[in-house]
Amino acid sequence: MNKLKTAEIGIDQTQQEHVSKKLLAVYCEREALMNCIRATQWNTQDARSAEFNQLLAAFNPESQYQSQRPTTSTSNPNIQSFAPSNQIAERISINGYSVPADYVDLKEHSKINAAMKGTTVHENTTQLSAACEQFTRTTREAIETARQAKDEASVQALTDQLRPAEQLATQLKRFQ
Repeated sequence: MNKLKTAEIGIDQTQQEHVSKKLLAVYCEREALMNCIRATQWNTQDARSAEFNQLLAAFNPESQYQSQRPTTSTSNPNIQSFAPSNQIAERISINGYSVPADYVDLKEHSKINAAMKGTTVHENTTQLSAACEQFTRTTREAIETARQAKDEASVQALTDQLRPAEQLATQLKRFQ
């Protein structure tokens, strides 16, 4: 971890470092998850790929498929798309650490296997569901660490990332 000038945020230095490590893991796994979503949108090539891409577009606000989402009653208005990772990056920076900028750094802190090689909906829902579950575990651990440190801003930023990952994992299991 690259150390920057630390801001005074009212958290013990040891706790701040522990929270920062967890935030880095969440940030990197979120980026890996977004890459997995994009890859599956491009690589899925079976009869249900259009329907699958619409599901994924609901969670990925920067998706090229976003404008193609149906506005009929079949679309789920309760789906919450992933919030930008800016808040987590800001928390990492405020805690005095550098935000990872290249794939080597991102991979170092992520447990998600971003090698999405499937071409069928079944293969990709299985792989993407596993990625969501890993991201969810990492995010829950980070939330608990931030709560223990009484870092409510980090708790909120992490919670904003957790909800869509849980929803996507559920939707993927139903989609299979």
